[in-house]
Amino acid sequence: MISSQVWEKLLLQKEETVQKVEDIVKQTVFEADKTLKTGVVCAIGTIAGQKFKAIKGSLVIKGDINKAIQYDLKEACITPNMSKKERHGLRQQQTYFPDSETTDYCKKLVKELLPFKPLVQLVHQVNESGVPLIKDREFVAYRVAKEIDGHYIVYSQSVQIETDFGVKGVIRGSVWNFNKYTRISDSEFKIETYFCCDPAGDVPMSLFNMTLQEQMDDLIRLKEWCE
Repeated sequence: MISSQVWEKLLLQKEETVQKVEDIVKQTVFEADKTLKTGVVCAIGTIAGQKFKAIKGSLVIKGDINKAIQYDLKEACITPNMSKKERHGLRQQQTYFPDSETTDYCKKLVKELLPFKPLVQLVHQVNESGVPLIKDREFVAYRVAKEIDGHYIVYSQSVQIETDFGVKGVIRGSVWNFNKYTRISDSEFKIETYFCCDPAGDVPMSLFNMTLQEQMDDLIRLKEWCE
């Protein structure tokens, strides 16, 4: 579905994507850290000129860091036929790859553990609003996975591409995110994450900011996957 012309443009944006995510993290002013009952340490942040807040979080997990890589980079496919619990609030999700080598790697990750591989992906997803009169949100995120100073980092940023994903009645929002994995030992690692989103359209700021902490549930799902 993603044309070769689109991929040519995206492949030229790898470093730009990394830099834009790093820049928005630097612009975020965080409140004091707080530790949740789940053990996740998180903090809400604000960005000048942005009405929607951001969040960062971290968690030390006992498990193989390669399982975290598997969880993050494996081919993702969510359909409306899945249960609500399986979908985690998503109506639809599909991952796209620039070449056969990356496709093979990410498909193998569904069933087996593999060493980290620098790569790029494009993820299209539709989030259910869960609130009457508020439309579902669509996001198209370009993901860049890199190894930097011994850390495995996956950067995500929304992109505008000329591709029709065939989903009607949604509003396209924007997202900036990173997941950073650091090995502590062969059986323990740390995940650090950052999430900032502009859902666009008619989402009340107060409602969005109140539910922002739910993003930290992803760290618990990762922990359950790895442990």
